[in-house]
Amino acid sequence: MKRARVLLPLLVLLGWLLCALLAKVLPLSPNTIDLAQGFAPPAAAHWLGTDELGRSIAARVVSGARVSCGVGLAVMLLSLGIGVGIGVLAALAGGWVDACCSRLIDIFMAFPGILLAIALAGVLGPGLNNVVLALCAVSWVGFARLARAQTLAVKARDHVLAARALGSPQRYVIFRHVLPLIAAPLLVEASFVLAGAVVAEAGLSFLGLGAQPPLASWGSMIRQAMQFLLVAPHMLIGPCVALVSLVLASNLLGDHLRQTRQRTGDRA
Repeated sequence: MKRARVLLPLLVLLGWLLCALLAKVLPLSPNTIDLAQGFAPPAAAHWLGTDELGRSIAARVVSGARVSCGVGLAVMLLSLGIGVGIGVLAALAGGWVDACCSRLIDIFMAFPGILLAIALAGVLGPGLNNVVLALCAVSWVGFARLARAQTLAVKARDHVLAARALGSPQRYVIFRHVLPLIAAPLLVEASFVLAGAVVAEAGLSFLGLGAQPPLASWGSMIRQAMQFLLVAPHMLIGPCVALVSLVLASNLLGDHLRQTRQRTGDRA
């Protein structure tokens, strides 16, 4: 039972990542218009039906995975690099460097994340690159705060103190002694940031600040489906199920990693 609780979210997450990687290779036609098939219900030819322009919703959902997963992974990796770099260096440097970084983190945490992302995306203009920049500007804070706290606890350990006393380079201390010890909580945080970034990208695309037509995105598909909710409610099923399944799988996987880490820490 416990193994199934981990395996199912992992398979769902890997499945969407595989769809994102193969979206360009698969014989899909997400932008092919067929007005005669507009608002067609789910059938053998189109599993999830068609939209107002006769485009296959199933093909657009699979193609949209490339946008959602791509933005989510880009935001997670960039935020991880920026946040961990700032947090670890601040904790190891101490003094005024740590104080300045802490105040910077506090300033960013004072703003609601999604509202700051919407404001930045609105200033930068619509587009996926600007969405990634806007989401990175609010997502690195969690990594920085966590990395700083974990590094403050780790740097007091004997092997880290010994390495610094022997004159080991700072880079060696970070990559050999610090990062391996703080990797587990950062991995848990990364899973939640991935889910949050996917939701935020869908929200920004829903507002028209993310992916632009004719590029398929789950958020923009939901926005289009809302306009025809009474005429073709099936248009909501595909993108909503895709978004919920990906976010839920990432959160469940993160919860399992956190519980595993807590149990390991209790035994230690």
